[in-house]
Amino acid sequence: MGCLSLNEVVNVYPVGFPGWKIAAKLGVTLVVRVRVFHDEESGSYWAQSSNLDGLVVSGATLDEVKSEAIAAGEALLSLQLDKRPHPTTALFTYRESALLSA
Repeated sequence: MGCLSLNEVVNVYPVGFPGWKIAAKLGVTLVVRVRVFHDEESGSYWAQSSNLDGLVVSGATLDEVKSEAIAAGEALLSLQLDKRPHPTTALFTYRESALLSA
């Protein structure tokens, strides 16, 4: 699974949209949207995808969390697509977030 910027997304089908598994069987490149957050208190990053169930990772650096998200995304997709390798790309969006404490 590679990484694209928002401007490079063309001819891809989002994971989680209706029929995404059929699109994968037809050879269409899949895209997984991954949101990356930064925890200022700990200085770490975490990422999750609402499109791909189970994709939640963390890392000490932005590069580390991206790498972890790509690896986790590939593993989760192979499970959902019956272990068939498939061209997939990740679309990362970064948002600063503050964690609330009680």
